[in-house]
Amino acid sequence: MQQPVPPAATSLSVQHAWQLLRLHRPELALRMADQLLARDPVATTALIVRAEALRQLRRLPEALETARQAVALAPQVAGTFATLARAYGQQGELYEAELAIKEALRLTPTEASYHAFLAELQYLLRRPAEAAVSAQNGLFLNPEHADCLLWVAMAQEALSQPEAADKAFGRLLHVAPTSDRAHAQLGRILLLRYEPAAADRHLTEALRQEPGRAPELLPLLRRARRRQHWPTWLLRSERARRERQAQDREPSLRMAANWLLLGWAVARAHWRTRHDPLFQLSPRQVWQRRLRVLGVSILLLPLLILGGDYLNYFDAAKPLNMPQIVGLAIAGLLVALSIQLIKRKIDSLETHL
Repeated sequence: MQQPVPPAATSLSVQHAWQLLRLHRPELALRMADQLLARDPVATTALIVRAEALRQLRRLPEALETARQAVALAPQVAGTFATLARAYGQQGELYEAELAIKEALRLTPTEASYHAFLAELQYLLRRPAEAAVSAQNGLFLNPEHADCLLWVAMAQEALSQPEAADKAFGRLLHVAPTSDRAHAQLGRILLLRYEPAAADRHLTEALRQEPGRAPELLPLLRRARRRQHWPTWLLRSERARRERQAQDREPSLRMAANWLLLGWAVARAHWRTRHDPLFQLSPRQVWQRRLRVLGVSILLLPLLILGGDYLNYFDAAKPLNMPQIVGLAIAGLLVALSIQLIKRKIDSLETHL
């Protein structure tokens, strides 16, 4: 969700609190808001700051309750409804968020950021045509509003208008060249278009601008890095297949051939990127992989027994003798001990992170 626009501040302390929120220091902003509310429990601006700080801290039920208090105290202030909309949105209650931001727009229809947030909600609700209109309304008020440009571009891409989307992204990167959000979204789209080299550049820039987004961006960046090792003709083929997918189905024989070629390209890309630092596993991930391999081998054991019996390598219906029972029990104990030791190793590595 986009960054909030502060309401008109009535004191220097409120201005300081908003500055702390912009600097991603919600703990200090929350402490300052609580001090302001201790002096004046009905200070609407302090309640809005408190709700935004709680939202940044992901204390969402408290943020929602505080936003509701602000709306109850000042139902004529658009900022209270905008705060309520962001709290609803972060909790995934998109329809409630849409109603709240529309109320904020009814009270202050000239705030471009409210139009941008409405466009974002409509895009997430899979209504890209409405999202494009809302974002354009915001651009009419502020032609260089970054969030409006972003959601115009995203909506146009969803409406299968890639040229218009590229133009909007070009304007966005001119206005906000260091926006991690813009680079991340453009990287996602380029990855879906099977343009991995360009996707790699934008995803790398997004990660450089905001390292905290690594859990979200690294899987996409790895996919882009590996797709760069696909043959050019296969990338073109997949791009064309994606464009035709919404129109008609391909012949089954051609689809099967594409899947075979795609499997070969994926295996080739994995082999060529095996030494890339981006794909190097941490010690904890290595042990987690070993644990998964051990678990899969245990699950495959019944299939191997059935296969061996079917191929007459041994008679599975024949009762085990005593040495075989003892050997099987020892093997089971060793496997259980191995699992426990690996889990302990993973836990010890996690505590050292």
